Amino acid sequence: MGSKKVKAIAVRGTKEIPIFDPDAFMDVYHDFWKELSPNDCVDIFHRPWGVAGDSLATDYIKTMGGLAVKNDQGFDEEVPSFDIGSATIRKLLVRPMSCFSCGLPSCSQLIAYGDTVLKMHTGSIIGLGSNFGITDINAIMELHKIWTELGLDVSVSPTISWTIEAYQRGLITKDDTDGLELKWGDPQIILKLVHKLVFKEGQFGELMAEGLKALTEKYGGEEFALHVKGLDITLVPSRSMYGMGLAYAVNDQGADHCRIYPPYPPNADAVPEHIELPFDVEKAAIRDIPDEKAKLIKWSFDSRAVLNCLTTCVFLSRGKLFSDFSYFARALTAATGTEYTHDELMKIGEKICNLERSYNVLNGNASRKDDTLPKRYLNEPFKSGGSIGMVVPLDRMLDDYYKARNWDMATGRPTQEKLLELGLDFVVEDFKNRGVWS
Repeated sequence: MGSKKVKAIAVRGTKEIPIFDPDAFMDVYHDFWKELSPNDCVDIFHRPWGVAGDSLATDYIKTMGGLAVKNDQGFDEEVPSFDIGSATIRKLLVRPMSCFSCGLPSCSQLIAYGDTVLKMHTGSIIGLGSNFGITDINAIMELHKIWTELGLDVSVSPTISWTIEAYQRGLITKDDTDGLELKWGDPQIILKLVHKLVFKEGQFGELMAEGLKALTEKYGGEEFALHVKGLDITLVPSRSMYGMGLAYAVNDQGADHCRIYPPYPPNADAVPEHIELPFDVEKAAIRDIPDEKAKLIKWSFDSRAVLNCLTTCVFLSRGKLFSDFSYFARALTAATGTEYTHDELMKIGEKICNLERSYNVLNGNASRKDDTLPKRYLNEPFKSGGSIGMVVPLDRMLDDYYKARNWDMATGRPTQEKLLELGLDFVVEDFKNRGVWS
């Protein structure tokens, strides 16, 4: 909508939404609630998540050695002093926070800060903390407060951290920053840079507002620019979590981890016996091997596409709901009167992903060369910590991913065979008419 200068579409109705079979709908509704109940949910993350929110992820990321430090440079000599995680958040906790009428106890936490409260996530802790070399929780909360007031996404963090590294490398100078001397660990410098970005102060502020791609086209420094397809990365680890690295690379919109949320395989104990997943759950869960990552990521994109079309929250795909879509099929059947099954929903999800890819192929930004990662993640291994020596083996995983999707290995385009299998005959004709396969 942004390209059409449309900010929103408002619709107001006067009639009730009819439900085909209200009794069946309420039956599956109660089954949903049971599966999400802290007493019954088989998801090992469910209860602790409800207490500490996703700040638990900060603990895990730090332990495995994947914490983004100073533009995610792959070293962590400052990690011992970055003692901010779920224990810190619990000390400041006001109460868990969930959306209205949600079946989860929380997906974030309200924490005390002065005379107000903030809703903190791992993205804020890492993006506004370690990635800027800031280790003080009060400074992080102040940045988070201002970030929220300005309506910024945490993915702005890589733009700011690139700017500081570019300054230290001599690619930009005080002439560009209007006299600012950029350094790590100074929250006041961060705030001044954010102010320049938000209000587009000067040519440099305007470029910052355009994101990393615009900055690197003018100044260079692409080798340490943390973006995919022009979208700044959200700092969920990819060098230390190969599946996440592949997901970032092949995501049509760029480095957004929410398209496959949660960014880990399902708990094997939570997969019902009647559900046959198209990947080895145990191998897919091993973060530092490429095996089974392609099949996992394909399934993740397909299944989450279904959830997004149903306008349900991907955070709710907990326990059996992570992998068993018969619950969603039953709800959709009861609501519409059209019969759906788990397998049919998975096929619809695959169809959606192939349509998205095909659209981007026609617009010239979906190919193997586009499915890549920041050079830092491909060429600069971690120098210490729990992920020492790791870089993303992307070429191997791309081959596996295109094979799993039945896409062309050289170009990354959907094949005629796959499109016809999914009933996308009109896309085949469009590709032929436009010379995509010539």
